[in-house]
Amino acid sequence: MRITKYEIDDNVQAGDKWIGTDIDGLYTKNFTSDGIVSYVAERLGYIVVPLHPLQKIVTASTYKMLPEDHKYNTIFFENPTGCTVTVDNDLPQYFEVGFYNLGAGDVVFTGGTATLGYPDGDTLVQDRVCTLIKVLDENRYRVKGELE
Repeated sequence: MRITKYEIDDNVQAGDKWIGTDIDGLYTKNFTSDGIVSYVAERLGYIVVPLHPLQKIVTASTYKMLPEDHKYNTIFFENPTGCTVTVDNDLPQYFEVGFYNLGAGDVVFTGGTATLGYPDGDTLVQDRVCTLIKVLDENRYRVKGELE
């Protein structure tokens, strides 16, 4: 069957395959819709985030921020004895995430390999919020909010 006879499908899903030609070898191959979105976002300098807010709960006493944490709008901490959060300089450009301390213990932010600034303090007490922001693509991070 010729491509011009294929059925039109407006319901694009993550695992769908798109047919295209490889620029290097002029070979026909399948591309995934996820792969195309990632390629376009990278070329244009965008981070792809879901349209609905994602949240995460951390119950451990220590936590290292991960590059994939950029997809969360809010990370909740819920540990009765507190949590130490380490920030290394491996987070992507435009990284930003909010935090809420649900636990009775304090959440303390510390720089691992990252240069971390604390204009309001480094400790997030119970029922308070703050934000971690990476400054452009530099090794400069700020924790800002209801900190002590």
